[in-house]
Amino acid sequence: MILDDLLKAIENGATLRIRYFGGSSAGSESELQPISVNDGELRALCTLSGETKTFVIDKMELVIEGVASVLAAAYPPPVLLYPTVNEFAAFHTASLQEQGWEILHEGQSLTLHRKLKNGKLIQNPDVALQFEAVTHDAIFDGEKFLEANHRDRSRPWIVRAKNKNTKTFGDFGRAQVTFLEFAKALAPKTLKQNAYPGSPQGRCAIRPRSASDFYDSPPVMPDSNAPTPHWSYPSMKELVEAEGAPFSAYFCFHYLSSQGERTIRTVRSTHVLFTSTEAYLVAHCELRNEKRVFRSSQVTNAHLLNIGTSLTNLPSWLRAHAPAHRTRQSKDPVVRETGTGYMAINTSRGLIHLSSQIYVQALNGVVVQPESESVNFLLERLPALSHDLALEIVQKLFQIHQKLI
Repeated sequence: MILDDLLKAIENGATLRIRYFGGSSAGSESELQPISVNDGELRALCTLSGETKTFVIDKMELVIEGVASVLAAAYPPPVLLYPTVNEFAAFHTASLQEQGWEILHEGQSLTLHRKLKNGKLIQNPDVALQFEAVTHDAIFDGEKFLEANHRDRSRPWIVRAKNKNTKTFGDFGRAQVTFLEFAKALAPKTLKQNAYPGSPQGRCAIRPRSASDFYDSPPVMPDSNAPTPHWSYPSMKELVEAEGAPFSAYFCFHYLSSQGERTIRTVRSTHVLFTSTEAYLVAHCELRNEKRVFRSSQVTNAHLLNIGTSLTNLPSWLRAHAPAHRTRQSKDPVVRETGTGYMAINTSRGLIHLSSQIYVQALNGVVVQPESESVNFLLERLPALSHDLALEIVQKLFQIHQKLI
């Protein structure tokens, strides 16, 4: 098992010849000196480039002379890359149209749009590939924002998509790969085929953040007669809206994304949720034209546009002015009601929501049957769960039962 080899290399300071199937060069070989392993990822020094990089362990294999690659069959060949947006658009137009997209191409910009039922094009794109060579700071002079400190972007290629983190790249090839991944994931025809009956905008009711985090194998989508699933993993936006306090305000601020992109956002907040160290805002973003979640610690140069005042410390201001907010402790209770017919159980994978029906049946089961049978019960009723996660939930339920008696 490659994990054992990596741990031994870390202990001995050895280097390994690795074949890696992540990134834009799937199947490329590298000489790596492993440094640490954490949560399914390897941090290692690449001896060729001299850079320290992070690799997904499940996408790695040792290179052994005379032995064929095992992972090669599991991963598609690399995406063909093109030197210009024109060539890239010309090659992929047909396949993108087959996915249900309407394509707009102008200069260095390529955007994908949906259509309304009446055939009218929705102007705001779902996916966009753009080249922005220059960025700037915005300074508020008390009346309006002024542009200042114009400079060249180090990562001028930008890929944006609804419900996805904006990605920036210095390399056009990597931007192409991400654009196609977003296009496939959000394709109108794909979402329509995978939607549960009545699910909003074609989104399925089970929303794991990453399939590999929660499933031994990808879940099979149910047919149109399938019942509503009995468990879900909420998105951060759903969590803030469910557990936070309603809070309406009109802000403008600089926002630093997790990818290091700084943008100016004008937003109208709807909810706020506090942890012991952070405040999260759900707000309608005028730039993205949709609801987004904002971490207050990533905000600078904030202004409250309702009354035209500057806010030097947004987290402190929110704690002082948000209405009777509830603070979500860093160590949540083992279980609690969500107010939506689900019970939220705190696990090592985050909050897992079980329907009240399944929760009661499973809780009663841990009292009268062996642990293994309780695990099998959950796996039978909820086949999308992995065995490890089902076992952890059963153990949590037993803790709850011990507190009740």
